[in-house]
Amino acid sequence: MNVERLVVAHKLYGTTLYKLLFIGLLISCFILGAIFGVAALFGANTVTWNHEHLHGIGGLIASILMCEFLAVAFTGIVGSLAAFGLWLLSFWRPVWLRISVVEAQAGEA
Repeated sequence: MNVERLVVAHKLYGTTLYKLLFIGLLISCFILGAIFGVAALFGANTVTWNHEHLHGIGGLIASILMCEFLAVAFTGIVGSLAAFGLWLLSFWRPVWLRISVVEAQAGEA
């Protein structure tokens, strides 16, 4: 049974913010890298390294690795900007979070 609640966050820890951003960016960039990598696997010029197009298995691997590196870089940049913005917001008002609490079913740990 899902119960929706409002929570007031007077302080949001940076690790929580970075973790949420990293997980979201990592998954979405992996999917994007896989799409570009599969296209490079079949000969499309979607992956470029050092001004040279990569094709085949090399293009697939390079595409996924480049997108994952971008996820880490974007997490650092966007996470820092978001943490700074939320820190400034905390001077004016608290942050309200709407969460969905899932209660454990019988037999679940």
